[in-house]
Amino acid sequence: MHRSGTSALAGMLDELGVYGGKDMMDASYDNPKGFFENASIVEFNESLLLKNNTSWFSVDHSVIKWDSIDTDKAKEIVASQYESHSPIYIKDPRCSLLLDFWTNVLEGLGYEICHIFCGRKPESIIDSLSKRNNISRQKSIALTQKYWTSALSQLIE
Repeated sequence: MHRSGTSALAGMLDELGVYGGKDMMDASYDNPKGFFENASIVEFNESLLLKNNTSWFSVDHSVIKWDSIDTDKAKEIVASQYESHSPIYIKDPRCSLLLDFWTNVLEGLGYEICHIFCGRKPESIIDSLSKRNNISRQKSIALTQKYWTSALSQLIE
């Protein structure tokens, strides 16, 4: 989930030599040490969500569908961004909604997968989302629930 400490965790992985890809997003006022997100992966995830008539900030339940074109494009992005580096990490909170997709893609490329669920006190997430994105408390609660439910349900299948 956004605002859950995933940037701090990914930053630690980066410091340990795990590779996050070539096109890393810049830091900003709300994350001055950096997001540690690959811009190409984030852009792809945004487009896949949009293709499914949803977005990262939609609280509506949506079943994410993809096809071989999406899978091939994702594989191309991984090959381009990560080349022969190993180990790698993909960090984008949207992956909580797309976990099955990315697991399929990365396993198809021969990667051994290790999922890390990063949780933060829900109250802190809700306050941070409300402050950063001007999202109501009620919607922040619903988003946190959606992301956590989506990620955990895909992890225990």
